[in-house]
Amino acid sequence: MKFHIFIFIVLCSCSTQYNKSSSNELATQKSKYTVEYTTENHIMAWRDSVVETIKGRDFEVIDDIPVYLTRNKRNGDIIGYNFQTTEKVFKVKRSNLPNEAEYGQFNSIYIHNFDSIFIVQDYMIKLIDTSGIIKQQLVINNEADKLYKTHAIGNLNYAPIFFDAKNNKLYIESYCWKCKRHKPSYYKSKIEVAIDLASGKTELLPQTYPILYQENYYGYANHTYREANDSLNVYSFPVDPNIYLYNRLSGNYKTVGGKSKYQKQLANTLSRKQKDDEKTKIEHFSIIPFYYKVHYNPFQNYYYRFFSPGLSQKNEEGLFNKNSDREHILMIFDEQFKLIDEIKLEEKYQVFFTFCTPEGLYVNRVNEKKEKGLYTIFKINIQ
Repeated sequence: MKFHIFIFIVLCSCSTQYNKSSSNELATQKSKYTVEYTTENHIMAWRDSVVETIKGRDFEVIDDIPVYLTRNKRNGDIIGYNFQTTEKVFKVKRSNLPNEAEYGQFNSIYIHNFDSIFIVQDYMIKLIDTSGIIKQQLVINNEADKLYKTHAIGNLNYAPIFFDAKNNKLYIESYCWKCKRHKPSYYKSKIEVAIDLASGKTELLPQTYPILYQENYYGYANHTYREANDSLNVYSFPVDPNIYLYNRLSGNYKTVGGKSKYQKQLANTLSRKQKDDEKTKIEHFSIIPFYYKVHYNPFQNYYYRFFSPGLSQKNEEGLFNKNSDREHILMIFDEQFKLIDEIKLEEKYQVFFTFCTPEGLYVNRVNEKKEKGLYTIFKINIQ
């Protein structure tokens, strides 16, 4: 176990600063806090064989029970475990799940409670309970829908969904399905849609890719990261330090700075003529400075974000660097998105596999033995 203490006394500048070379990059506001954290290694060992997790929302607190959500790739069952005891809380058998042959593959699963499980498929969103009984279903990506003339719902690979019980709306990713992904028109399209469960009506939210993406081409580094808490939708993007906020209660939008002090260079752009050059796009993706998704910690009301500094094309031994060679920085923001601290991680991590529990932040460790379920728990205390 490791123990660290950081003390920050930083004067905050309230003026907005812009960096013309990076398309209106906002200054990152600093916070005054004492940060203490410990790290602890953890191995996940479940009583059933689980070979695939539902990425992005692996952990939920459901009816006061901490639940880890998985899907068994072998038989297709959806399983929820009590995270503390590893006891099985529920299982929805594959035979009770919606038909993938008719409505497409499962792209996302979100459990609001044990009676409300949302399943997103290519052409359908279904609300079921743990016994598999369908309570409601909404057809999506249908040619008869007005929305589908310009936008598709979900990215047909992985589409995180969030349900706001206060306004009875679902929030899910959208994109311009007619637009070529190397064209500016794709990045000017709306990236999120709200669906009213009572009426079935859809509403495109104003958020698009930032101007950085509209003016330049970054190949595979074009993810849209989305997170939500009780009132905010939080958007972030791989090559943009800024963080974008939408308040669902007031309807207001706001942009805040989120740049890491470890970012020493801008991400190189690609030519739009390289849209079909897979080798170049993969190499570019592997070495550019890269920001990952913002994670909300609902138990302590602050935010995490990982950053990976850029790599040179080759290392000191003359070998080409690859994505697994990256180092990662853990950024911590308070509830006002002021930067509290940046922690340089000492080991190799797969930071896409990250989730929060009352105990701390779980981050998947990369290891040479290829063992599964190895995590480091960051137990962070901010005062």
